[in-house]
Order: sequence, then C-alpha cells, then structure tokens
Amino acid sequence: MYIPAIQTPGLAAAALFCLVPSSGPGVEPSYPEGRVLTFERESSVSITMERVTIFQDGEEVGGGEPGEQVQVQTDYLQITDRVLAAEDGMPSRVERTFDRIERTEETPKGSEDESGPLDGFTITLSLDEEDGVQAEVEDGEDVDGEYLTGFSLTYDEDCLLPEEEASEGDSWELEGEALQIFLGHVQDPSLFEGDGGELDDLMAEAGEHSVEVTFAGMEEVDGMDCAVFTYVRRTELEADDVDPAIIGMGEGQGPEGAQVNLKVELDVEGRLLYAVEGGHPVLLESIGEGSLMHEIIAEQEGIEIRMRFELAIEGSEENTWSAPGDDEEDE
Repeated sequence: MYIPAIQTPGLAAAALFCLVPSSGPGVEPSYPEGRVLTFERESSVSITMERVTIFQDGEEVGGGEPGEQVQVQTDYLQITDRVLAAEDGMPSRVERTFDRIERTEETPKGSEDESGPLDGFTITLSLDEEDGVQAEVEDGEDVDGEYLTGFSLTYDEDCLLPEEEASEGDSWELEGEALQIFLGHVQDPSLFEGDGGELDDLMAEAGEHSVEVTFAGMEEVDGMDCAVFTYVRRTELEADDVDPAIIGMGEGQGPEGAQVNLKVELDVEGRLLYAVEGGHPVLLESIGEGSLMHEIIAEQEGIEIRMRFELAIEGSEENTWSAPGDDEEDE
C-alpha cells in the first residue's frame, strides 16, 4: 500500500521570493542559465500493523496484535539539473539526468529491489506558456508517457521561503498555491511503477493540511552562509465509504457490498538550509510519524461485521543539493 510521502521530492512549478531580515542577507531563489545542481534523496517509510479488531453489531468479539508485520520502503534518487535557458534567475529550459532511481521494499515475505523507468535517462524540460512544462527524452529513447508528466523546473522547497521580510524567530503558515506545491498536490511525477493513485488523490481533495514555517537563524555549511528554516506539517483525513482499492482490496476480494472507512493522521518536523549567495536549497531533513486506520464493514445474516485495522507509520528523509563552486562562495 502506498502511504502519502513524508516529504515529496517533486520539483515545483513556481518559486517564491524571500527576504531574510536585518539579521542576515537577502535570500532569493536563483537558477541562472548554466547553473548545474545535483540533487540526492534518501527516504524511508515503515508501516507496522499494530492491531486488528473485529466487532459484531458494535460489540468487540475478536482480534489482537498480529506481531511483526512490518513493511519498509526505502527510495534513493539522484538527479543532475543543468539550466539551458533562464530569465531573471528563473529557468525556462532544463536538462535533467536521472543518475539513480532505486527502491527497496522489505516485507515479512522478503526483500525486493526495483529501478524507476527513467533510471539512467536524460530528459529536456521546457516551459510552455499554454501547456506548462513539457518533457522530451534525449536521443529519442522510448519511455511511457505517464513517466514524462508532472515535472517542473525548480524545487518545492523554495515554497518554504517567506513572501515578506522576516526576522529570526518569525513564523508563518503556508497557504494557497505554495501549500499545494509543497505537499506535492500540483506537480508530482511518477518515478516508480504504481506511484500515486487514488489515495494520493483523496488526500489532496479531502485531507486537511497545515504547514507552519519558522526562520531559525543562519548557519555556515561548507563555507556557505545558509538561512535555516524549520517547519511542522500536520495532515488529517477522515473519509467514509471510500473505494476499496485505496486499501489494496481488489475486485472480488472481501465481503460482498462491503463499505470501507479510512482515517489518516500524519505529523512531520523538518529543517531546511538555504544558500544565501547560491540562491538554492542545500539540505532538507525531515522525520515523521502517524497512523492509518481502515475499517471494512459488511452485513452477514442481519449482523453487522466490522473489521478494524490499525497501522503505525514512521518515516524519515534527507535531501541534499550541491553545485560546482558552492564551497568557494565565501573564500
């Protein structure tokens, strides 16, 4: 089952201007022509089945703790972006090479590894005023079109920057387009077979989301002066009578006419370091935990049978960005 990402690695469609205060120099995203950035991500999400409970007409009649039923998904991503054309620091054409797209899934039945369909490929992304970002595979290689959509030219993390001048300790809530971009609801490419799907759509449409960001000061990293932003994300979803496919229940599985109810809660804390002179993110670390509960409700011989499954979610992610010459900025 796919669980909404603790932090999505998607590349955003827009970047917000930021001024970081009297206590530090201004910060503004800058992706000029010729800029090369290497982005690396390692993320891990574990899902543990904690309890199964069975009710008949509202009375608990069975269930228990199923033991060590843990699923762990670990993703590795490395891409290299080269800005081919830009205006006022915002790119309009980018060459993107997927150096590594790998996933490892561990379940009680064993471990499986897979590579994403674009692993090793280079694509060119171009901004079209009417049709948005268009992707073209280099050298005419054949790639399924579903893996060539949802891309953008900059980074979701730019959306954490404040729209107005901020002082150390100031906090603000992400709203509107910035919130939707950061959550991956606007542009979210499929990097692996089976990514996304109905649960993602339901989370975007019916979930309640909040992200509070705080400017935490300045920090030097590899000779670069970086603005530090921390954030707290909260996501809640409660939906009744959802499509059984959302919980992985295929056609013909489960009781006939069953209703599925779903509840998701997710809390994430993160930290972003943003290069002042370089005008790009440098490091993002996040850790999160949450719960997923689903119920399968059916009637058998006039008796309501309710099966409740409670799962715990834990996740972590580390993203890094590097550009040639970054560590020489302040020399």
